[in-house]
Amino acid sequence: MKEEALHIENQRPHETSKFSRTKDVTAADIASIATVPPQQNYNLLQASPYSDCPHLLDLTTLDKSLQLFAEALTAMRWIKREFATAPYDKAFNWDSIVDIFARRINAEQSDIIPEKLDFYVIVFRSKVNQHADRQLLGELDKAAHLEAVEEGGLLKYWFGEPDDAGRNLATCEFFQSFVKSV
Repeated sequence: MKEEALHIENQRPHETSKFSRTKDVTAADIASIATVPPQQNYNLLQASPYSDCPHLLDLTTLDKSLQLFAEALTAMRWIKREFATAPYDKAFNWDSIVDIFARRINAEQSDIIPEKLDFYVIVFRSKVNQHADRQLLGELDKAAHLEAVEEGGLLKYWFGEPDDAGRNLATCEFFQSFVKSV
């Protein structure tokens, strides 16, 4: 089922973009993502490092504005090598993501612009012990991700590679209905 997922590949053209500080996303990337017509046959989106079917985001569970936002989040890239310790708002290419989202909304040529788009961010900062069983940690992470997907509301899950000191960052973006009253 992997081929059924909408997967946006990075392209590396030689031109410089207004987002050149993002290093991983160029103007051509934004244009290619923003101008892709909606994929009517694609209801699954790879919104995490995990590409097997149970881990994919079912776009049919989201309203159109959240679908477009989830698609824009696939362009999420770090812009600072020190993303594990940098302030969260300075660690990623948020300007590019907002630009992609705006272009996708405009490409739809409809009244799907939300008055307010509420979502929540969870940031996990960690320091992995050099003797930790990384395979076990990966298996536990994958199981936790599957549980979050099954619960609903998860739009994006991202994690990086630990730096030389073992520090890392993982992050999730959830839409408002994920947060349940107690």
